[in-house]
Parts: sequence; C-alpha cells; structure tokens
Amino acid sequence: MTASTRLVARQDPDDRHPAGRNAPRTLAEVQARIDEARAKGWARVHDSVEEGISAMAAPLVDPDSDKPLGVVSIAGPSVQLTDERMETLAPSLLETAAELSGLATSLSHELHSRNQLEPAG
Repeated sequence: MTASTRLVARQDPDDRHPAGRNAPRTLAEVQARIDEARAKGWARVHDSVEEGISAMAAPLVDPDSDKPLGVVSIAGPSVQLTDERMETLAPSLLETAAELSGLATSLSHELHSRNQLEPAG
C-alpha cells in the first residue's frame, strides 16, 4: 500500500453526503486514478463527488523544492466537460499550473529577500 492509499484507507466514509456513481470504491481504484494523474500530470473526475459535475486539476509545485503549493482546476457540467474536452484543455491547464507555480516561487523568493534586507527590531 502506498502512502497515498494509506491516507485514504484511514478515512471514514461520510454517509451524509454519498459519493457519485463514478467515485472510486476500492483502494485499487484510488491507486489507479493516482497513477493516471501522475502519468498525465493532471487528474480528472466525472460524476465522482456530485452527479452531473466533472473536473480536472493540475498541481502547483515549487520548482526549487518540488513541494506542492496548491492546485488549479477547471470544473463544469459533465455533459460539457467530457473526456475529449478535458484532453483538449489539458495543455492549457498544465501551462497555467506551471506559470502559477513559477509566479508563486518568484514571490516567495522576493519576500524572503526583502525579509533578509530589513533590519531586525
């Protein structure tokens, strides 16, 4: 079991908000989705959290440390945000995630530099 699936295995399902019909039901299904997302650089869901809603997302990553900073996502009605549409949007999603990652890293470096230049006290 990977670290990712161990985190999922520790969670209790929330009976108050049932998952959509395409939500993963087993740890193997969760791992398959993780593997796909890692291979593509982005993740997708269709009718997983809520019926009729699809979404895709890519991580924002600090290029210096490779640590996650956040996520950028696109969501919409499943009838419009199909697999084919997601494949079309994927390059723009990845480009945006890379650009935002770079901006966040630049901002972090700038703030760090300013803090080192300011006198203590």
